[in-house]
Amino acid sequence: MRDFSVEVNVGGEALQQYSNTADGRPLGRTYIEMDLEHHTSYDVLYEDDTPHGREKNAWPVTPFTVCCRNTTAKQVWVKLWLDGEEVDTVFCSPQSDCSFKGFRQAGKICEFLFALPRYRRTTDKQAEVTDSSRFDQLGSVRCVFYEAHFLRREWRGGDIANHAGFRQANKDELAAFREARHVRETGEQDNLSGTTRQGRLIEESSSSGGWSDVYSFGSELESCVIHYRQKRELMRLKVFPSPDTVSADHFLACLLTKLRDDTGCDWNEPGLRLKATKLMASYQVVRLPQPAHVCKPSTKVDPSGFIKVRLGDSDIPRPRSGLWLKEVFGDGNQMCHATRDASNCFSAAAIALFGCEDMYLLLRLRTAQELMCHPERYAAVGLGQDVVLEDFSREPNPDLALQLIADVTGTHWLLHLGCMPHVFCPYGSTRQARGQPAYCLARTCEEHIAVLDESMHAAMKQRADAAVNVTYSDDVMHVSRKRSRRNVIELD
Repeated sequence: MRDFSVEVNVGGEALQQYSNTADGRPLGRTYIEMDLEHHTSYDVLYEDDTPHGREKNAWPVTPFTVCCRNTTAKQVWVKLWLDGEEVDTVFCSPQSDCSFKGFRQAGKICEFLFALPRYRRTTDKQAEVTDSSRFDQLGSVRCVFYEAHFLRREWRGGDIANHAGFRQANKDELAAFREARHVRETGEQDNLSGTTRQGRLIEESSSSGGWSDVYSFGSELESCVIHYRQKRELMRLKVFPSPDTVSADHFLACLLTKLRDDTGCDWNEPGLRLKATKLMASYQVVRLPQPAHVCKPSTKVDPSGFIKVRLGDSDIPRPRSGLWLKEVFGDGNQMCHATRDASNCFSAAAIALFGCEDMYLLLRLRTAQELMCHPERYAAVGLGQDVVLEDFSREPNPDLALQLIADVTGTHWLLHLGCMPHVFCPYGSTRQARGQPAYCLARTCEEHIAVLDESMHAAMKQRADAAVNVTYSDDVMHVSRKRSRRNVIELD
């Protein structure tokens, strides 16, 4: 066991670390995946004055933190470098953990973000990075542990940490890195595509000072370096094994057959599979869990109390923040978050039904067909929702969406809002809702969340670990799109 260790956390969970190898031999580098489509990701507006004019685009970013562990009996200092720039130093007691939450400056803490590189600004000097020691350390998180020697105890006023501002690498600098840098052991070029940047304000210090112990820096004890890359690059560098492939059409055929066999729902309407395949290609669904699976309902409608939803005359309360989730669901359930965009409700439902968020495309298409075929059933919600459902950039009425999902799956769906649960019953159901099997979602003021029990969540994770690449025939390739999150953040 090592004396010191470093983890990069996203969404409160440590990212898995991978070692690169060649012919089974370890090559000494540690990698993590930079995922810009994590459920905690959000879009940031990039706006820069470049040598070619003003550039303005929205691109995804993912917040992260760094956690260090000291298993020794020594007191240590830990210094953190991101992309080769020193950003912070913290003290770590014996047999304990310490963390870096973000960039600290003038009593404030702003997020660490994984991001795409920004444009080169007119104020940038290329030699700032390419001719500095930072150049070879782009795309890395580095922590160095030093001995700490006690000097004295003294009074200190407030937060004395003051980072001068992080200089994010630009596109030209990453291009120079890619041209200059090769992974020597494999002969492959390192196509680094990500950087670190500063994000939103997450904490303000109100410390008024106090007595504290002062420690000096001793000798260096250990250094840990983690390289972050996007998944496609990790696969190209053979850090990830090259996975098997499955055609999108074959996957959907297996999924729809399983849906029919397990639930009796026949979704083989003309054109549904082809439309879903085209959307998967357009939205760049590149990996799918194996095998195709339809989950069983995760709970039952509690006889002790619920509210049956009838579109148009049920007053569903406004959702609250998610502070009640732990109290309602306890430790025996897993909260599965989905991308917060115009299809958030369908994404959460797809996780509950298929164990795969990307199947929101299929689910939303099927509900759009249902609304088009039976508009009279949903007239209480108002006109125009059929158009909204077919436009994936627009967010439909979430109660209508859940009722449609219940109808097309022929299953009850429970919706928790932090009060009495609401149940959506499938159209034509003559059975009492009480005690019926149901899929379970939670709704907060920000999102819908799929609620799975521990065994279902473990099975979903196992299928995700066995995911394979998706292939498409030439006749379904469309212009690439990306999911547009609800809010684009403009950072200082």
